[in-house]
Amino acid sequence: DQLTAAGIDLHIQIVLVPGLNDADVLDDTLRWLAHPARRQHIASVGIVPVAYTDHSPADQPRRSFNDEESARAVIAQVQREQFRQREETGQTWVHLADEFYVYANAPFPTIEWYDDFPQYENGIGIILNFVADVREQYDELRAAIWQLPAGHDAVTLMCGELARDTMLGTLSALEAGGRIRLLPVRNRFFGGNVSVTALLAAQDVLHACVYDSEALRRKSEHSTIYVVPDALFNSEGVSLDDWTRDELLDRAGAAGLDMRLYDTSVTGFLSVLRALNRGDEEARP
Repeated sequence: DQLTAAGIDLHIQIVLVPGLNDADVLDDTLRWLAHPARRQHIASVGIVPVAYTDHSPADQPRRSFNDEESARAVIAQVQREQFRQREETGQTWVHLADEFYVYANAPFPTIEWYDDFPQYENGIGIILNFVADVREQYDELRAAIWQLPAGHDAVTLMCGELARDTMLGTLSALEAGGRIRLLPVRNRFFGGNVSVTALLAAQDVLHACVYDSEALRRKSEHSTIYVVPDALFNSEGVSLDDWTRDELLDRAGAAGLDMRLYDTSVTGFLSVLRALNRGDEEARP
């Protein structure tokens, strides 16, 4: 109230915790935020599911909205406020994190529903934007993929577990089978329900790629190039477990892996594919 009274515009994030601030409490929270005295200075509201890790205190409940039923219930509940806001203001205003739609096996809203993505950095609308970018660059992506050797799984694309189904669907739509395979990586560093790509530790990525490479060598004479999104690293080039980009690549090389980093975007992925097809030694951002 002090901030809005001072004329400061805010973007709000609600971390939704089962049994604590969901259900009726969430309705009360949204009504409170939507009060005209506050609403004029609250530019958007994002709702994200609580994350828990293997390091959380034992007496804290380790549950979130990872099951279809609970995720669908949150979507249905929040939609009521979204519809009301769009009718009254022309904006959706309150937005749900991508996880809710993934866990619910529910379709994402349309791009227009996201009000120019004010909560993008909170993981709200990332998957929808990715799919839209793939559609926009479909022909270029498919052409680059089809220049890769057929039947050799020449490229292995890494992602976090949350993105697995989206990435599998994308590779299928691009007819990448036999040329690009997917390697979803479990987050062992944090554990719990932390599954987004950007929160993976570099050591988990290296461990998964080494294990995968050993398994691949046992059943195939072909090697693969591991393509890793640089979302693992912050703006200073450091991962959550304090590895640098060069440190990850050097350790991968010492383990006999051919690993490339790419700018975490469809354009970045297309660039690394083209670099691989040209035979560039350094297909890195």
